[in-house]
Amino acid sequence: MCEVSVINIILSQIITFDEHASFIEELKWNFLQIRGKGDGIWFVAALFMTFIPFYFFVDRYEKSEKQRNERIIFIIVALLLSIISNVYEAFMDPTLLPWGTVALPWHLEYVFQAMFYMTIGYLFKGEFERMYDKTANAFSTVVVFFVYIVFRYIPYIMAFEIENFIPKMLYTYLCAFLGIFVLIFVSKRIVPNRYLLYIGQNTLICFAFHGKIYTVLQTILKSILGVLYGEILGNMYASSVFAIVLTIVLSFILIIPIYVINRWLPFLLGRGYRTRVKELVRAQ
Repeated sequence: MCEVSVINIILSQIITFDEHASFIEELKWNFLQIRGKGDGIWFVAALFMTFIPFYFFVDRYEKSEKQRNERIIFIIVALLLSIISNVYEAFMDPTLLPWGTVALPWHLEYVFQAMFYMTIGYLFKGEFERMYDKTANAFSTVVVFFVYIVFRYIPYIMAFEIENFIPKMLYTYLCAFLGIFVLIFVSKRIVPNRYLLYIGQNTLICFAFHGKIYTVLQTILKSILGVLYGEILGNMYASSVFAIVLTIVLSFILIIPIYVINRWLPFLLGRGYRTRVKELVRAQ
């Protein structure tokens, strides 16, 4: 993670076409990992931190009898920790911290929000997936997807924002679960292919470098399209289509750094050269 973040900073200094602090200054903020303060690949650090409490959760759960009541208790505990994290972000006074935001070093304010969804995913895979496969069908998925679209886009169409904390939090969880339901159904219907498997197995690299490639593409599009580019981003429907197309384009471009890192720089992923040699031999 350290190597990837340093490379990310170097790329920021060279190819993002933006003004940056000095290299040493960015290294300092990268070490502190405070959201919005020079943390270009914050999600990698946040994921690392989230796995720490998640590991203890999984360890405790696997040692339990895995009864229904125990599953409910684990879900409730994870949810309460996530809610506490949301409460902190909503009501913490940012002026109390020297950097002027509610963000904490190493994304501690976000860890339990992420852990909640990891917990749900873990329990789903081990306990609830069979039930989902029996009950979920095309009709129910279309209904859920329609409800998701309505909930997701009504605030934009009606031009209003949910300001009260509790309704806003409930709205966030509801949209997340509706979206997850649809994504799981769709993913189960997609026939695996080498492209999807390759991207899926190298998600970390995609997370780390998609921002830099996007910045380059953004600069090119601005120079070619001019005002039209801003109009596309300003339109809800056009920007949604644009986001899908751009994601597909980025995934193809990212194949290049994925190949380079796996082939010649495996240490960036925590793998030694010997490990890489063994994988090549096994592949042959």
